[in-house]
Amino acid sequence: SAFLLFQVQPLIAKFILPWFGGGPAVWSVSMLFFQTILVAGYAYAHLLVRYLDLRRQAMVHLSLLVVALAQMPVEPMTAFESIADSDPTLQIIVLLARTIGIPFFVLSATAPLIQSWVSRTGVMRNPYWLYSLSNVASLTALLSYPFLVEPNLTRQTQILTWSVLFSCFLAFCAYCAFWTGFRSRATETEPEGQRETSDSETPGLYLWIFWLALPAAAVTTLLGVTNQMTRDLTSVPFLWVVPLCAYLLSYIVCFAGERWYHRGLFIPAMVVSIAVINFLPIKEAESIPVAVGVYTVALFVLCMVCHGELFRIRPAAGRLTGFYLMIAVGGALGSALVAVVMPLLVDRYLELQIGMDATAVLAAILLVRDARARYSLRLSRLAPVALLVTLVGIGGMLGSSAREADSDIVYQKRNFYGVLTVGRDHVGTPRESLWLRDGTTYHGVQMTSPQYRTIPGAYYAPSSGVALALEFSDDKPARRIGMVGLGVGSIASYGKEGDSFRISEIKSILLPKIKMMPFRHPWGS
Repeated sequence: SAFLLFQVQPLIAKFILPWFGGGPAVWSVSMLFFQTILVAGYAYAHLLVRYLDLRRQAMVHLSLLVVALAQMPVEPMTAFESIADSDPTLQIIVLLARTIGIPFFVLSATAPLIQSWVSRTGVMRNPYWLYSLSNVASLTALLSYPFLVEPNLTRQTQILTWSVLFSCFLAFCAYCAFWTGFRSRATETEPEGQRETSDSETPGLYLWIFWLALPAAAVTTLLGVTNQMTRDLTSVPFLWVVPLCAYLLSYIVCFAGERWYHRGLFIPAMVVSIAVINFLPIKEAESIPVAVGVYTVALFVLCMVCHGELFRIRPAAGRLTGFYLMIAVGGALGSALVAVVMPLLVDRYLELQIGMDATAVLAAILLVRDARARYSLRLSRLAPVALLVTLVGIGGMLGSSAREADSDIVYQKRNFYGVLTVGRDHVGTPRESLWLRDGTTYHGVQMTSPQYRTIPGAYYAPSSGVALALEFSDDKPARRIGMVGLGVGSIASYGKEGDSFRISEIKSILLPKIKMMPFRHPWGS
């Protein structure tokens, strides 16, 4: 179930990526959907375990497995291929729900439900290591997709293969449910820790908050790093999978046992990682592969802190499903912050900084909590001071990241498709110019001086291939020219009387409506 769960994520996202502009937001919205359905699956498992006996749990789950089989194969419907006139977030979510909603829901519920069954039937007293095992399968799925599945199989073959494997999974899961229901009366036992758990040992509110906040910080950092890579380089499954592998690997290591996460190692490494990410933009690195590797390692360290601290405050096995439910809710909140909230509230990318800073603050609070419990009164009094210093430093770092390096910004806007910025350089001099930037890529420059304003700059300059092609066809009357892509508007300066230009740009909804004025050909005869 874990293998199929993480194999279908890049598969479906790759399938619909060109339908919605090919930008990094397609993956962010897809992750929001996956995290939300994961919450629903964990909630379903939690409610089954809490309110039904094993026999009824098995019967209900068998019924759901039959319903999931009806949604095979999981090929996206072409009716959704047309792009919405505005933000397509809701359109993507509806498409994914109608394509893989029920199968993904069933797969999401499997891990906590099976772990509860093996614990309550006496097969296994400590089922937490199964969570680590399932993440090994998830990691295998992610690594196999860009290196084995995507290069060798067509999209339709991928869909068909996944659907066949899902049908096999249904058979195995149905057997587990049948065995659990059949053996329930003879084998059902209380999970480890259930007998000794009293009302006084019910997890406090602070634990529930940390069960939410730690996974939310990890997912926010994950998507922040993914956005940073895909907007500075390109949006491809490989750059989705690499950060997600680091994220899953941290789960595998932390939930394999307490001996793998050491605060003395990972807390200092977290500080170094935050500094590296803040001061090493990918596009400014001498080697892009090295920069991607550094970002991935830094993400792994930050996720190790989140998930290591999460494992340290885990409950007894009797509260396993509730614990996993809160982890899923926290992940969904992190996805919603990146995919929905941030584009509405800010005009630039800040989620990576927010995720890193939240990780540092949560770790500092937990360190203060443990210091007060373990050390002498004098030493414990230093802990709040250390926390205050951490908060001030984190706040300063976030504020520094939020400030725009370019002081002369004319216009800036962010939405589903990214961040567009119009700025002005060399103000008040003959070299004064306006430029257009998408993320970190400059797509066009125009001089403001009347003498030079019709001469295009950047990669549509007079020496470019586009300029030479248009010059070659200069003697043709009434040319009809179509242009696709950000920044091509500057090509209109090569037009002459009678020419017709049609400009198509998916990100045009970011900018104010501009009335196109006729140009005179700037180059002569």
